[in-house]
Amino acid sequence: NTVPAARDVCMQSRWLSHEERRYHIAAAIFRWSFKMFFYPFSSWWTPLEEVNRKAEGLCSEDHQSNSADHWVYLVQKYPHFVMTVCMVLVCFLIIPELFLEKGWLRKKLLQWDVKTDEEVKEVDGRNRSMLSVVREHEASAKGNAKRIDKLRRDVLRFHEREKKQLDDLKQQIRLEMYRLRQEVVYFHSMTQ
Repeated sequence: NTVPAARDVCMQSRWLSHEERRYHIAAAIFRWSFKMFFYPFSSWWTPLEEVNRKAEGLCSEDHQSNSADHWVYLVQKYPHFVMTVCMVLVCFLIIPELFLEKGWLRKKLLQWDVKTDEEVKEVDGRNRSMLSVVREHEASAKGNAKRIDKLRRDVLRFHEREKKQLDDLKQQIRLEMYRLRQEVVYFHSMTQ
């Protein structure tokens, strides 16, 4: 007599018929929402009659609602299944909360991190010294970057200067070869 469907139908029938044994406020809210939801259909369909018709065959016995002894019976009859469901719920609902930003375990771990004012000052001092080292390295890196840029520009200028000198030297060699060729042609024409 504790089948959930039968229990639900009987409960709805009792609540809609104003025969509730307990939970009077919940029954009143249920009646109000039920009537408001089904009001548009009230001219041609009355859900109360439908629920009472279904409850007529089922509700001759006293259908019990869930109680603590039903849960004890369920655990005794299906211990492995209940334990598995409980473990899954713990794994997916409770354990993640322990590690979230405002989780209990995270707060406890952070409390153990620094406990006294002296430790806070010491940690603050270490943080400041580490920050100054980081800033020195950043300044050094910026200085190195400026020096590397200057060296790159110097190398490019030197390369351009060397290239210009090489081009000038090539031009001088070409002119000298042209002059020598002209002299050879002139001496050759004189000897003939």
